[in-house]
Amino acid sequence: MKPTPKGNQKKREWALAALLLPALLFTACNPDDKPSGDPEFRFETGISGITVAAVDTEAKFVIRSNRDWEFQADGEEYWLTIFPAVGSDDGIIKVSFTENTLFEDRSAFFQVLVHGQPHADTLLRITQRSVIPQLSFPKVSEGRLKASKWGNTLAVEISANVDWVAAIEPSGPGESFDWVTVDAEQTAPSSLVIRVEEVPEGMEEEQERSVIVRLTAPDFPQVDTCFTIYQVNSPPVEGLPQTWTLTLLGSEQERAELWLSEQKIYPDDTEQAWIQWVKGPNPGVDEIETSYDVSNSDPRVSCGREGDAWMIVVPVKNGNENQPVRISGQLRSSGAGVAWYYFQYSTDGQNWTTVDPTVYTFDSGVQVDHTEGIMCRDGSAYWPFEKTVVIEQEVQEGNYYFRLLVTTDVTQNGTSTPSTTGTARLARLLSVEEL
Repeated sequence: MKPTPKGNQKKREWALAALLLPALLFTACNPDDKPSGDPEFRFETGISGITVAAVDTEAKFVIRSNRDWEFQADGEEYWLTIFPAVGSDDGIIKVSFTENTLFEDRSAFFQVLVHGQPHADTLLRITQRSVIPQLSFPKVSEGRLKASKWGNTLAVEISANVDWVAAIEPSGPGESFDWVTVDAEQTAPSSLVIRVEEVPEGMEEEQERSVIVRLTAPDFPQVDTCFTIYQVNSPPVEGLPQTWTLTLLGSEQERAELWLSEQKIYPDDTEQAWIQWVKGPNPGVDEIETSYDVSNSDPRVSCGREGDAWMIVVPVKNGNENQPVRISGQLRSSGAGVAWYYFQYSTDGQNWTTVDPTVYTFDSGVQVDHTEGIMCRDGSAYWPFEKTVVIEQEVQEGNYYFRLLVTTDVTQNGTSTPSTTGTARLARLLSVEEL
């Protein structure tokens, strides 16, 4: 075959270009530039709406599409966000919510645009349920709350998202209920204050009486709940009172020897309770040794330190909840001795409650922690104290613990340097009694 002359080859190339030009012009000038196939958009699970609870914060769903798409809100919805709101092809959509605090459902609507046009029959509705009216008392165990037989004021924690009122009702036909009072109306506070009177004279030992405290929400008749307050004329606490006559310590050699050997002193008529000086950790002053003696019949300690304590241990039975106990005694300290104490109580000897903490400031500016009314400010004087505490925990059989805890190495006269000669003592009389 002969080769084609160059002139004929050029003519053929021009003819081919003329045939292809219309097709090229059609492709370049197509304004829609749509992918092949019919437009498609659907929710994978066939949903047309989403419903969530008031406290829910997120929901997800899957879409299938072969086009660009957009979720267009029908109004501004401050309580939710849809992401992504614009995209193309398949995707996972996440909706985030704020908690609904309203007592009615709320809904939002989204029109779906596919390739810029509303997609027929595709309207997404998102609904968040209303909050449920709530009124409860989470810390009242099994719906019953015990009051002290001596009468007391109770603060009951209330969990509510509605306004509520409280009222006292008899627990049975003919039962009295005027011995318990509450505020008649309260607007969604966090606690309910209840005042209970002391058991009346003539009430039999171990007898119980009770009332019903009813809580309702005026705007929501379906909210109606109650709990019981009961009071028992329980028997006296076994183990109280206890008395230590410390002025007899010098003449009672056995008691004095026990103090000198074990730093322990029994009460006047029993060996079922005791006072004891207990050493604390005393960091940094281990080289100074504490010593013990008797001075004018008083148990005396030399070189006491921060963290040491006068410990009073009283075994008891039938210790009631909210049991009031009074302790009274006298303190004395030399000018160079420890003189600043926290008065504390406990039912396990490990976890302590401090009574009436306060701060004393010397003229020099030195500050010391102590319990109000418990301190020594004159080395030649006896300083009486008296404290009443309410022991919350019931103790069927165990111990009441009380202690005078040395809070600082600062001495009675305000010197910050620990003394090697200063003394401290319990004096005269100490008693623990039930009220």
